[in-house]
Amino acid sequence: ILYVELDPAVNQAYNQWITNSSYPEYANYVVEKVKELINSKITSDTRYSTVRYIVIIGDDRIIPFYRVKDETHDRQGGYSERSYYQQGYVNTSNPTGVAIKNNTYLMDDYYYTPIGGWGSGARKAQRSYIPHYFGGRLVERPLEIAGQLEAFLLSDGIIPNSGFATGYD
Repeated sequence: ILYVELDPAVNQAYNQWITNSSYPEYANYVVEKVKELINSKITSDTRYSTVRYIVIIGDDRIIPFYRVKDETHDRQGGYSERSYYQQGYVNTSNPTGVAIKNNTYLMDDYYYTPIGGWGSGARKAQRSYIPHYFGGRLVERPLEIAGQLEAFLLSDGIIPNSGFATGYD
């Protein structure tokens, strides 16, 4: 377990984000500092040298997602992230709503991609992050997260052979 909030650089970036929460670059600065911390542990601390999985515990308010500018063009009503805000579907009293209002979408792949390990995107100045580590995020309430972790540990850390994920937008 890596307690990122104990790192001075992460803590400073997080405090800057709280003060400037309507700007996606401040959230991304937190993500960059967390990623630098993870990378430094994996590359310089033998306890972390065999890491294959990275699990983030906490939703966007706790450990921010990386914000990526949505390059979707708004034609005939469009489907960019901003269009959800413009149609009144977004609550901007939380960081996720602010990200959508700023026409950015959220991703975790940035955490799972080694520093400098990105591929070029289809559009100019757009990057795609190609994960090197398996990753996930636990975002439920603290007791539910604790229950998930306890169940994992009680199964001797055995990961199921199959799974199912679904979603919609």
